[in-house]
Amino acid sequence: MLPFPSVVISGSSRSDIAAAQTVVEHSKGRAVSIAGRTGLKDLIPVISKAEYFITNDTGPMHVAAAVNVPVFAIFGPANPVRTGPYGDIHTVIQKKLPCTPCYRWKPCSHWSCMNDITSAEVFNAIHSKGLA
Repeated sequence: MLPFPSVVISGSSRSDIAAAQTVVEHSKGRAVSIAGRTGLKDLIPVISKAEYFITNDTGPMHVAAAVNVPVFAIFGPANPVRTGPYGDIHTVIQKKLPCTPCYRWKPCSHWSCMNDITSAEVFNAIHSKGLA
């Protein structure tokens, strides 16, 4: 069971909608999905009310950072030094591999930079900041 009073799942692509629905189904009533029903502008008031924000390197990540919501950003092939989030309250979760950052848009043969990040690592990062 998720240890949060409520979780809001967002996303814009068709695959985001399906993934969000899977999370909702496994949340035992603690998550809701707004995936596919909002644009970036619509997300600003939702994100601004969050206790923290788990994300990849996207526009909503920058919105959360801009409204001073702690960000837990999952990075794979991108370089967080180059693209943020910027500020001491934010945490980057990234595997340190010889090939990162490679800046690939599509998965490589192993995609370890993304596939090897576990939900436990994300939870532990949040817990270490006293937020979970």
